[in-house]
Amino acid sequence: MQAIAHLCGITGLDLKACRLLEQVAESACLDILRLYSVRPVLLKAALCRLATGDSIALADALIRYSAISDEWSSSVEARLLFQLALALQARDIDTFDNITSELQSALGSLDTWQRIVINRAKNAITLPHVK
Repeated sequence: MQAIAHLCGITGLDLKACRLLEQVAESACLDILRLYSVRPVLLKAALCRLATGDSIALADALIRYSAISDEWSSSVEARLLFQLALALQARDIDTFDNITSELQSALGSLDTWQRIVINRAKNAITLPHVK
């Protein structure tokens, strides 16, 4: 299921990818052997939410993720993703870039999949806003 979610994320089916990754994280919480994989999966799900350009849905999802994983709410990833949601809502590309750099530093590096999804979110900020 995670491989399908990755393909969905790469091809721009962000909500589908997000839902699949959330299911993977929820089931991993029930399995002691996969418990430590929850945070990275929630990070990917949150990045897919970010790529949709909906900062409110992202903030809601981040709150839900705290119910899935106790360690999520105090994680660096959660803090930075909340900040990315605020930058997205404010359409502040400079802050978005700074926070993305901070996320990259916190994770050690961003993989290709993460960069593609983050760039789609960045593109949503730079495109003209339609109301």
